[in-house]
Amino acid sequence: MTQLPITLLRCKAVIAKTGLVRSAIYREMVNGDFPKPIKITAKAVAWLSNEIDDWILSRIEAGQRSFEGQNFVDAPVDDKLKLTHGPRKRPCLEPALKNQPKK
Repeated sequence: MTQLPITLLRCKAVIAKTGLVRSAIYREMVNGDFPKPIKITAKAVAWLSNEIDDWILSRIEAGQRSFEGQNFVDAPVDDKLKLTHGPRKRPCLEPALKNQPKK
């Protein structure tokens, strides 16, 4: 657990801190994979900063474990793309060609 001072984070701050969109935050909460907020007034909720920090650390650790045993850093560029983005697709050049000056 982190030992930072505990603050209350509203939704916009949680979105900024995690990089998730609002719908993903609530979907992960329903799945039990994201901290639940606390009620701070009749109409407002907030998340505890230490719980969000712990969640971020757990995602970092899970991400590092998922790449263990894979030589990701030393892999050729094509292999890195396959690991992160699936099979490489042929780039679409049409928009780039439209912006070319006519000869």
